[in-house]
Amino acid sequence: MRLGSTLSLTKRLENGTPQGSVLSPILFSLIINDLPERITSPAAFYADDFCLWECGSDITLLNQLCQRSLFKVCNWCEECGFKTSSTKSAAVLFTRKHDPVPISMILRDGTRLQMKNEYKYVRLTFQRNGSYSQHVQNIAAKCRARLNVIRMLKGMSLGAGKRSLLTVYRPLVRSVIEYGMEAYFFTSPSLLKPLRNIQNDALRLCTGAMASTPLICLHHAWDEMPLLIRHKFLCLKFKAHLLTFSDHPAQSLIEDCWQERFPDSPSFCSYNMFTKVAINHSLFAVAPLRIPNIPPWSLQKPLVDFDLLQFVHQTTSAFVAPLFWSHFHNTYDQCVEIYTDGSKTSTRAGCAIYIAEKN
Repeated sequence: MRLGSTLSLTKRLENGTPQGSVLSPILFSLIINDLPERITSPAAFYADDFCLWECGSDITLLNQLCQRSLFKVCNWCEECGFKTSSTKSAAVLFTRKHDPVPISMILRDGTRLQMKNEYKYVRLTFQRNGSYSQHVQNIAAKCRARLNVIRMLKGMSLGAGKRSLLTVYRPLVRSVIEYGMEAYFFTSPSLLKPLRNIQNDALRLCTGAMASTPLICLHHAWDEMPLLIRHKFLCLKFKAHLLTFSDHPAQSLIEDCWQERFPDSPSFCSYNMFTKVAINHSLFAVAPLRIPNIPPWSLQKPLVDFDLLQFVHQTTSAFVAPLFWSHFHNTYDQCVEIYTDGSKTSTRAGCAIYIAEKN
C-alpha cells in the first residue's frame, strides 16, 4: 500500500488474494469458473455465492444426488485450496408436504449442514413451502424506514418539490420493492398488499395528495404504474432480456416443459406460462443479440480524423462547413457514408442510422 510517498511493508501471500485489490475479483472468478463443470447437479453462481439443487418427487433420490454433488464440491475445494464453511452453508428442502422424508447433507469431514426452513440468497428470502411472505415482510419493513427520508425532505413550509421527491422515491424505495420480483411471479395479489400500500403512501407523500384522492388519479398524474401491472411489466422485460441472449443461464425459464402439459396441481404456473398469459406470444418479437466471439483487443483500431478539430472553436460555422465538405470529398470519396445520431429523455431513448447510397 502507498500513502503519499510512504510505502507499507511487503507481505508475501501464499494463498488467496488481498482484500480490496483491483485484480482480486477477476482472479477469484477465474479460479472458481470451472466448479459447476465438476458436479452433475444444476448449479448457479453469483459472485462468490454458489448453490446447487435437484428437482423431483422422490426426496430420498434427490438427497443422494445432492450429496454426491456436495462431495465433489468438497474435493474441488481441497484441490484448489479452498475451505468449506459449515456455518455459512445450509440446505433447504423445498416442499409443501407437511411431513416429508427427513434428509441430511454431510461435508467431507463429517460435519452436517444445518437444515433450514428458509434461506437468504442474493438478498431474496426463499421459504421451504415456496412462499415469499417473509421476503415481502422484510422488504416492507425496509421501505417503511426509507419513507422517513422523504418525510424529512418534504418538510412543512420549506422542502423539496413534487418532482424532486419522486426522483428520490424511485431509486430509494421503488428499486427496493422491485428487486427480485421476477422470482415470485406466481404469488397472489394479496401477498403483495404491503408493498402496494407502501407505493401508495409514497406517492401521497411525494405529491401531497389527500387520503381520499383516488389511486388511479395518482398513478396517471405522475406516470407510475400500479404495482401489479409493474410486476407483469418487469416479468415481460426479463423475458425480453432472455430472448435477447440465447446462451443466458436462465434460458430454460421461457422454454416449454412437460410440467406445463401435465401439472401436478391445478394451480401450477411456470414463468413461461405466466408471460404467455400476460401478452400474446406472437406479438412478443425480440431480435436476439449476436455477440461476436472475437476478443476486443484483436479488433482493428478505428481511424479517427482530427484534422478539422483545430478550426472548430476558432472560426465560424460559415468557414468550417465548406472546409469540412472539401476535406470530406477529397479524403473519403470512395467510402460508404454512415450517419448516426441519438438522444434520450428521462423516460425514453432513441437512435437513428442513415446509410447514404452511392450513385
